[in-house]
This record gives sequence, C-alpha cells and structure tokens, in this order.
Amino acid sequence: MIEIQKLIKQADNKIILRGINLSIEKGETVAILGPNGAGKSTLLKVLASLMKPTSGRIKIKGMDLKKEHLKIKRLLGYLPHSSLLYDHYSPLESTVVAMLAAIYLIFMYAHIEKTMGVVQKIFYIHVSSAWCAFLAFFVTFAYSILYLVKRKRIFDTYAYVSAEIGVFFTTIVLTTGPIWAKSSWNTWWVWEPRLITTLILWFIYMAYIMIRQMDGVWDKKARLAAVFGILGFADVPIVFFAIRW
Repeated sequence: MIEIQKLIKQADNKIILRGINLSIEKGETVAILGPNGAGKSTLLKVLASLMKPTSGRIKIKGMDLKKEHLKIKRLLGYLPHSSLLYDHYSPLESTVVAMLAAIYLIFMYAHIEKTMGVVQKIFYIHVSSAWCAFLAFFVTFAYSILYLVKRKRIFDTYAYVSAEIGVFFTTIVLTTGPIWAKSSWNTWWVWEPRLITTLILWFIYMAYIMIRQMDGVWDKKARLAAVFGILGFADVPIVFFAIRW
C-alpha cells in the first residue's frame, strides 16, 4: 500500500532522511522509533505531502506522490504532536484562522456535487454547526447538573457560556437550512418535524439566556436556569431522530 524507495530529504545543507526504503502492506501497523531529530516527523510530513522530498520515490496505493499528491491527500490524515497554527495565537485568533481555512476548503477545494450543485456546499457549514450546537447544549446539560449538586459558581458559568455557543450555532443551522431548502424544495420553510423541533430548541435556549438576564438574586437565577438547561436538553435527541422520521 505504501512503497518508499531511496527517499532523501535535505534542508539547509543537512540531510534529514538518507536513503529510506520502506514497504507497508495493507493491514500492517508500523511504529517509527528514534531520538529527537532522527527524522520521524519529517518522514510523516513527506508522506502527507506537507513537505517535498529532495529525491526518491513514494507510491501510495499505486499512485506516485509527485504526480498525484492531491488524490493521495484525500486518502491520508496527519495529526501532529503540536498545532500547525502559530503558538502565540489566542483562541479567538486561532478560531478565525481555522474558519477562514475551512471556508477556503469548502468553496475552492471541495468538488461540486453532481446532483445538487454548488448549493450542496452549504451542508459543510449546516451539519457541522448542528453538531457543535448539540455538543454545546450537552455541556450546558452536564454542568447544570453539576451546579445543582455542587453549587459551585464555576459550573454555572460553564453552563451559561456553553448555552450561548449553542444558540449561536443553532442560529447558523436555522439560517443555512432555508437557503438549501429554497434551492431544493423551492420554499424557504416547511413545517415538518426536523425544522420545527430545531426551532423549538432555539427558543428553549433563548429563553434560558433571557432567564440569565433577569433581575434578581444570582443563585436563584442560576438554579432556575440550571433546571431549564436540563429539561431543555430533552429536545436535542428529538431533533436528532426527527431527521430519521
């Protein structure tokens, strides 16, 4: 499946990989061991097309890495030990950079689907936003329970912040969904289970946020919001399974 012949990688007049020969068949598990600076990460980056080899030949599933590197990139995944983004980026800056990269990949790199055309690309945003919303509401659910049990304010804070994130992504879902519906169904909205339950979910957690903005003693608002966050999560599996109804 992977065939490496006489691979050499040189950088700054230093040879990092010297004449590597390796053959890996389907189903085999290979561990690359060595001290720091031995070239382990460099070899993986070359295989993932993140670095160009100085010389040598690499074939993956019969495809030559130099000639068909784009097809090979679609087959391989590379998870480094450290972030490929700059270490000094803040979480917000890293998020913005990642979002811009995702938008580029969606609209410039991903192929156009044959049946639905360009409008299909909205699913890359729509579906991922739905999963982010589900995860955020689960975090609100979990930390609301922890707050009621432990009565620690930090748990209430986590639940509140996560609910805001969930509402943000649910808003994206409710915005991108009708855009696709207009193209596919020739209507912006259809009163069917998955749309109605998603809209109800949005209203539930908007009400949760409104509870947090009410006047009153903090601990009473936190208890009420926690109960609301726990009960509101019951709509998440309903939304998920409504797709299959």
